[in-house]
Amino acid sequence: MKKLVVIGANSNVGKQVLVQLGRKYEITPIARVAGGSNCRFKQVEDFRHIPDEYLANSDVVLNCVGSSRPRNLKDLSIVNKEIPLSIATAAKRVGVKHFIHISSVKVYGHQERIDDRTVEAPVSNYGRTKLFGDQAIKQLHGRTFMVSIFRPPVLYGFGTGVNLVRVARFMNKTRFFVTLGDAVQRSILHLPNLVSAIEKVIEQRGAGIFLVADQEAMTLQMIAGLVSGASKKQVRILKIPKFLGFPISVLAKETYFSLFGHQVVETTKNIGSFSSYQGQKDSKFSDFIRESVLK
Repeated sequence: MKKLVVIGANSNVGKQVLVQLGRKYEITPIARVAGGSNCRFKQVEDFRHIPDEYLANSDVVLNCVGSSRPRNLKDLSIVNKEIPLSIATAAKRVGVKHFIHISSVKVYGHQERIDDRTVEAPVSNYGRTKLFGDQAIKQLHGRTFMVSIFRPPVLYGFGTGVNLVRVARFMNKTRFFVTLGDAVQRSILHLPNLVSAIEKVIEQRGAGIFLVADQEAMTLQMIAGLVSGASKKQVRILKIPKFLGFPISVLAKETYFSLFGHQVVETTKNIGSFSSYQGQKDSKFSDFIRESVLK
């Protein structure tokens, strides 16, 4: 049985890893605050100073630490660059063979189509610090220390997808939503699908950058239809000319792109494909939006 250390085990990603992979791997969860789990959490005050004995003798270290919340560049840099680099450096020093890091699709900025050939072009401090962290960690990759970096799009389910919930509840409350021109597609990823992809990379001992997204992209029209079905009341999508959205695109670029930007991610080929349907009639995304409205 492989030994897996999960850093940031109290995060949404970390918790899902414990649930899905807890029986397959011998997991050591590390967090700043102890969590309720069958696995025994090891607590640390600062992720930059994890004792070597917590990492030693493990096969894989998975870093789930990261944040988009700090407003200033210094705090973002600590969380998204300094901490991952410190953990990876310590893991390499004690002889760990495989380091996996959870990054973000935000390193590509507002590009509409993203695949393995897409060049990074972050436009926000969050995206920039994530990219700085990725670049620093990649420098440690070598023959005896493999580095794998995941760059998922918007996650949903099991505590993730807060902004999607807000959109669905806004539609449910107001019975309308505004969009610009034609429907735009956005790639999303069910959290369990991310964990399944991580498992594949662990088993394949894959190294490099990994993109992963549900096969089915989402649209605002799709969310409106699901909200209408759940509430039994119609939600109208009001199309307005694109020039009316220009002030938002200038004053609040990230908000504009989050609501009206088109971005489709192509999953890295050697880790397979992931569907939000999972053999069921209704997709996990459909269930997620309905539950958000009915709560």
